Amino acid sequence: KDRYGGPFNLGWDYCDIPVCGGDNATCMEMDKTTCGCRNVNYADYRGNNSHTAWGDSCENWNKTKIINAGDYPDAGLDGNNFCRNPESSPNPWCSIDFWGDKKNRCYVPSCNPCSCKPPSCDLDSNTEACGCPSALQAEECCIEDNNDECRCEYLKVACRKSIEIGKADFCGEAFDTCCGGSADCMCSVTSSICFDSPGLVCNVAADYCCSSPDAYSYHHCKCDFSNYVDKIYPIEFRDTRHSCSVRDGVGAENVTLTGVDQILKAIYETTTGDFWLNKIGWLDEEVEYCDWYGVSCESRIVIGIDLRGNNLTGPFP
Repeated sequence: KDRYGGPFNLGWDYCDIPVCGGDNATCMEMDKTTCGCRNVNYADYRGNNSHTAWGDSCENWNKTKIINAGDYPDAGLDGNNFCRNPESSPNPWCSIDFWGDKKNRCYVPSCNPCSCKPPSCDLDSNTEACGCPSALQAEECCIEDNNDECRCEYLKVACRKSIEIGKADFCGEAFDTCCGGSADCMCSVTSSICFDSPGLVCNVAADYCCSSPDAYSYHHCKCDFSNYVDKIYPIEFRDTRHSCSVRDGVGAENVTLTGVDQILKAIYETTTGDFWLNKIGWLDEEVEYCDWYGVSCESRIVIGIDLRGNNLTGPFP
């Protein structure tokens, strides 16, 4: 019988294929006995290649005249004759018996650069277009601190780099580490990533910061957020900003908007602003919209509009 209890007469069946990737990607360094990392000039290679690029056999490190092997206890020399790079030369090397006073270059395989930890703990030392190197820093550079605050900074970089290549690797881990699941904190974290390095991550920040059961408020919030970022980083963010439109669900005329001031203008026009009791600043091109009557802002982002008792008539967009 088949797994469903019936006669075994299926011409095909499902296979169990494990799911890869996901929100928290597994990030592991490569086996350094098989390859070395370019970002440290292959100094981490611990394989058994014992021949130069020209095919000559390497001599034992204890016999070389170029360096004192005992001065490099962590370089993987250990009395062997394998290709190594103990003192940060441009390439791995070894000496040969009949030419013992000259470095002879070796060829060793290169590890995937996305699996290589950066050579320092500087936040900006991950020059690859992937998040794994920063995630490796989070594990190795925060051992002494042993706290989430330290790991959070590296994981934010890992999350941003992943988003920029269309993934979400390490973002879940970053949010858990930095915020413990707090929605307000995730807004703060993604916003800080966006403001530090504008790009696709700004759209993610807008989603977190504008999450609201009111879809129309959500729409306007994303519009305000994107226009704010666009004013600060007009080149970097221009391709990812949102257009803003007034919907006609309450009888308002469809209007395409591309800025906060245009949205406020739509409010003025659809609620007969000419007949408001107080319209100081409204539609005045010389007055910043944050100084218009009833408009409240923080850091030039509109956070509230209070026009109660101001003789508004007509549909509010």
